[in-house]
Amino acid sequence: MAVKFGAREPAGLVRKVQLLRFDAGLDPVTRRGVPVQGVESLLVHMAVRPAHVRSWREVVEWLGDLVVEAVEDDVLLELEDRPRTVRVRLAYLLQGLWPDVSERIGGEATTKVWFGPGRTLRRRGQRWGFADSVLPFDPAVLPRVRGR
Repeated sequence: MAVKFGAREPAGLVRKVQLLRFDAGLDPVTRRGVPVQGVESLLVHMAVRPAHVRSWREVVEWLGDLVVEAVEDDVLLELEDRPRTVRVRLAYLLQGLWPDVSERIGGEATTKVWFGPGRTLRRRGQRWGFADSVLPFDPAVLPRVRGR
């Protein structure tokens, strides 16, 4: 459920779910009568805070569906004014699924960008300067669902 940034969450909701705060750049969408973040905001949220994801093993099962539904211009809007680290993390996450957008947003490597808390290195890449310590899968080998 999307709640305007800075607004109070419904008390009943706070007792039932784990709250994750994310300052989305795009307006919420309504699904089944409930305001929620759009898929573009969800994708960027995962890149802003990879540690907010409870189970990356579950995410990989539906990540392709999110990418199929995402609108490229809205992904770019959601990325506006966000740090390079977010762009690199999202480029890394989307590289196999949506290579066109991944290439567009990744940019040149300048400093190392961690995907996760940086405890145990699982993989790294020179291209964007990323180091992954959290994903149980390699995003580069996920089957393409969009783009060339």
